[in-house]
Amino acid sequence: MINRIRKVSLTISLTWLADAGVLLHVLQSIAGHGSITTTQRYLHPDRRAIEEAGNLLNTHVTRLWSPGGPQPIMPIDDWLTTMIEA
Repeated sequence: MINRIRKVSLTISLTWLADAGVLLHVLQSIAGHGSITTTQRYLHPDRRAIEEAGNLLNTHVTRLWSPGGPQPIMPIDDWLTTMIEA
């Protein structure tokens, strides 16, 4: 029972720290894990975090492919010529 409580407590703590932006390698050190893979098993993002990640990706992709989105800094033919000459 005590081990189960410790595991749940670690899972909650690591997940909250990850949600706050703590880097994975720092979480690994806090947990005392030898492998980042082990630490990743303890992380359980909530539905809102997953939806927000999807929204961020959608915004990024929409901006890239929309007519008013970012434009290349030079025409593709010029870029290819530059790459061939290099």
